[in-house]
Amino acid sequence: GRGVGLDVVQTTVRQLNGSVALETERGQGFRTHIRLPLSQSVVRVVVADIAGQAYALPIAKIHRILDIARIPIHTLGDAQFFSLGDEHIGLISAAQLLGLGTTEPAPGTQPVILIGTGQRRYALAVDAIGAEHSLSVQSMEATFGKMRDISAVALLDDGTPVLILDVASLLVSIDKLASAGHLQRLQGARAQASAKATRGLV
Repeated sequence: GRGVGLDVVQTTVRQLNGSVALETERGQGFRTHIRLPLSQSVVRVVVADIAGQAYALPIAKIHRILDIARIPIHTLGDAQFFSLGDEHIGLISAAQLLGLGTTEPAPGTQPVILIGTGQRRYALAVDAIGAEHSLSVQSMEATFGKMRDISAVALLDDGTPVLILDVASLLVSIDKLASAGHLQRLQGARAQASAKATRGLV
């Protein structure tokens, strides 16, 4: 008809940094060539607000998301943790990990994202949890070098750029902060002093 469908295809492909080309031959019809960069992939993520900035975490790397505002927070040295079933989960400020200052959730809330496994399971404290998205991602340009704790970049549906966090790298960063004794306590957490813990926390 009026080419409306092709216009939608072209717009979508351009958003993926690809291209569309048409070849026509009288009496034979036309052929469409769509090219997409091999470096792109689609990943399902959860977007979180951290110190006023949007970051994404792959859903496949997330153990659980919950609000711990009503769960007692215990303190052991410089570390904070809470109990979830039979586990003690280390509480980590995502803002500190990313060098963004402090986390400021809405009053009466404290959303966290659980990552890692076993004794290396931690709760990343964030400001707010956003929606789930399927994002077309690209690796960071080599000119930027390796960005700590960042695996890729993508665009949200409204065109807002978002950095996708590298969970494996985050776990390494947490271990380094803990071993150096530089973990910051979460401001406003309902902390309770604890003289012992049943296992290593952070």
